[in-house]
Amino acid sequence: MRKLAFQVSIKLQPDLHCKVRVDPVFSITQRNKNVLKMVQRVLGCGRITRKPGQRHLWMLIVDNLDELSQRLIPALDELKLVAKKPAYNCFREIVLKLARGKYSLTCKEVKELVIMAYRLSKLNLKSTRKRSLDEILSLIPNSDDYEVGKAPGER
Repeated sequence: MRKLAFQVSIKLQPDLHCKVRVDPVFSITQRNKNVLKMVQRVLGCGRITRKPGQRHLWMLIVDNLDELSQRLIPALDELKLVAKKPAYNCFREIVLKLARGKYSLTCKEVKELVIMAYRLSKLNLKSTRKRSLDEILSLIPNSDDYEVGKAPGER
């Protein structure tokens, strides 16, 4: 495996009540497309595409919340990952919370997910965030009496 990544982006989305979307993505980067096809068959999910800016590399990407929660997480749980275990555990918790709260996450829950995403970023030395945690948290309303109409991470 060339590179395996558990990432959670925080996207500003003013039309959502909580103003941000938590967007988890699992990816594997590899020179050999056939290796990714085998991994895709084992996982039962994802799509394979060329890596932007590095056309000699291929990526297996899983970013659909249902695929992440119902296929990827159970498959990786079964494999009992050793490498990147802390990152996987954090990513797993974020994905499962998103899946459980689909269509009914409160702003308080979104804030918790944002904090977890920033914690995940700190586990990767190369990871950088465009905005500080405080800046993102300040954008999210404090009101918890309104339920979000669309789950963060839902496309």
